[in-house]
Amino acid sequence: MLIVALAYALDLQKLGLEAPRLRVRANPVRGLEASRHIRKGDEIASVPRSLAIEVNDIPDDRGVEGLMNEWQRLPWEARLAARLLDSKSEDWRRSMPQTYDLPIDWDDDDLGAAYEPLARAVDEQRRARVSIERKLGVFPAEEVRWALATVQTRSFSGRATSRNRFFLAAFVAWLAVGYVGLGGDPANAIQGAACAAVAAVVSDVASDQRRHVLAPGLDLLNHSGSCDATVSYEYFADRFALVADRDYDEGEEVFASYGKKSNSDLLATYGFVEKNNPHDTYVVPRSDTSILAGATLTRAGFPEAIAHRALKISGNDVDNARAALARACDDLAARLEEDDDDELGGSKKDHRKLLLQALRDEHATLLRDLARTTRESWTN
Repeated sequence: MLIVALAYALDLQKLGLEAPRLRVRANPVRGLEASRHIRKGDEIASVPRSLAIEVNDIPDDRGVEGLMNEWQRLPWEARLAARLLDSKSEDWRRSMPQTYDLPIDWDDDDLGAAYEPLARAVDEQRRARVSIERKLGVFPAEEVRWALATVQTRSFSGRATSRNRFFLAAFVAWLAVGYVGLGGDPANAIQGAACAAVAAVVSDVASDQRRHVLAPGLDLLNHSGSCDATVSYEYFADRFALVADRDYDEGEEVFASYGKKSNSDLLATYGFVEKNNPHDTYVVPRSDTSILAGATLTRAGFPEAIAHRALKISGNDVDNARAALARACDDLAARLEEDDDDELGGSKKDHRKLLLQALRDEHATLLRDLARTTRESWTN
């Protein structure tokens, strides 16, 4: 993802991020790194919910001026983008990338004969963006595109909770005091208030509705597919926090997980490809003439249908089936490697080609790994 370089140093505390053991990492990609040793299980960053921008599926979600009538009918991406554009937090806005270079903005020449799942995801994004731009017509189109790109690349999601629970607690306490004042039994008042409070908490925790959040400072965390740490919401502290999933030495970049995403998903959504991504997949074109046609492959092995197909073709000879599958993987990898271009420069178009080449290279690596493990072991 290409971004415009920032001409000032980021102050995490000024953004509202409580992270005494983190500092901004400028190179090679901006992120957060340990300023001193961090142990697994340590809370390493938190930000009050009041500083975050949030939308959720709960009906009390407040709208933005000019969009009040249709607010709840807008997709969450549109509502969060509108909230961001309506935000008054200038320091936070300045800390965000000012431009993005995501596949959604590439032209057809840039995408070329792109990997089919990537091309399909980009097409869906474009159609959704056209619809959202029309619905957010109260804002300039260029600002809407920037806000949507920010939401797409920097937000996270989780279970929704009501913003009114503190009001509810105060109201329950007021009723209890009033009940006692009118001659009621204090023990009954306390018991009733406790039951109401517990019911409110259980209602929030058990909710299957979702919240979508932009949180200052936490949006600087980069992704690692081998990382298990995710930003979580601390209900009683009313804040978002990150806990370390492993030890970090001073100077090491601290990561969060954006989810178990393939490299195609990462490129389409965030504009980067992860080397040796443990969650990567490769979807073999249906037009391929090998026994792998149409299969979704991972490092874990072959779909059951493909394994049975190989056995059937080989006359139920396990060794021949194994050899055929490994050979098909190697052949596919070789074809992907043939498309590499060693003469790319530093222009934006070359950067895009490099990303697509990185995607092909990672798919070729996945196929080579699968071919090797297939030769070493076989289960049907």
